[in-house]
Amino acid sequence: MRILTGIDVPFKPFGGSLLCANDWYSNLPENVEVRFLTLPPPEGTDKWWTIEDVTMLDIEKVYTPEGFRGYVDQLKVLVQKQIDEFKPDVIHCQHLNYGLSRAITELNVDIPLIGICHGTDAQIATQYPFFKENLDFICDNLDLLVFPNETMKDDFFKVYGKEKPYAINALGIPDSYFDATPARIPFDGKRQLKALYAGRLLAWKGADIAVEAMKYVSNDISLTVIGNEDQKNFRSQLLEFVKSNQLEDRVQFKDQLPRDELLRAFLDYDVIIFPSRSLEAFSLTVVEAQVKGLPVVYNPGGGITDTVGDAGIAITENTPMGLATLLDSLYKNPEALVKLQNAGYKNAEKYRVSSSQERLFALSKTLIRSN
Repeated sequence: MRILTGIDVPFKPFGGSLLCANDWYSNLPENVEVRFLTLPPPEGTDKWWTIEDVTMLDIEKVYTPEGFRGYVDQLKVLVQKQIDEFKPDVIHCQHLNYGLSRAITELNVDIPLIGICHGTDAQIATQYPFFKENLDFICDNLDLLVFPNETMKDDFFKVYGKEKPYAINALGIPDSYFDATPARIPFDGKRQLKALYAGRLLAWKGADIAVEAMKYVSNDISLTVIGNEDQKNFRSQLLEFVKSNQLEDRVQFKDQLPRDELLRAFLDYDVIIFPSRSLEAFSLTVVEAQVKGLPVVYNPGGGITDTVGDAGIAITENTPMGLATLLDSLYKNPEALVKLQNAGYKNAEKYRVSSSQERLFALSKTLIRSN
């Protein structure tokens, strides 16, 4: 089975969809070949991927409606060349609002097309009529949609508004992450509780909620923010809040870490916070934290609720004061963190990438046989 797929963004280890795709399409079974189409990574990026056949397309990404038509037309030429050369049995369209998926669906090829939905696909369609129309066209021309959980599926069909064959296939993290139970010093209520925010710095991810909560906590609690700015001036606004409220001893910032380094860093903290204001479709970081024994506190919006299961604590009031109250309660109840740690290990076991890859490829083979 030959699978053609790809994501038309600069190929850097940033964002769940690129990391997930790299995990899915590496370490392939003997009867599967994959060609992954993407855009060249930023200059100076070291080779981070493990996919064997990665083809960089010579084109500059267009993110806005302006110029999108010309961008898609250029992609169609490049993709048709890859189809003629690689001769795929099935095509996986990653992201149902990106130019590459639009180009593939406009080519009207006689090849089964599977659409794999990622977190921002439906969100951007609700914000811009142009991208709602784009999503409609792409999905109308796909044979099967794949979602990581039921909640994301339900949220998507509220936006799409049409019936379409679909399947649920949970995302996964590399099986190697499960090899050993990490050594962790449990929080005992007699030292500082070390909280972590790890993710992009932009408003909808809610890093400011975590930072501002440090103004209201009553106990010895600190926060480390790990991530790069993804919204202009957002980091400087957070730094200004820390300075103006004299929180320098309580809040520190670190740049984004490579995935393996971040996993090791998880062992240095007692709880990880996901205070997203908007829907989180899945959140691989949740599973990565749980497999390393890091308890999860999260705002229950979207598919992240399915991912966490009963192995996390939901934020009932996703505000700085609400989060501060929750963290103070955990400080006074160390036993709750131990229970979350144990529940997290068990929950993470459901998300081995080998199982997710096996199901995705089985769905592909079934679709090929039915066409």
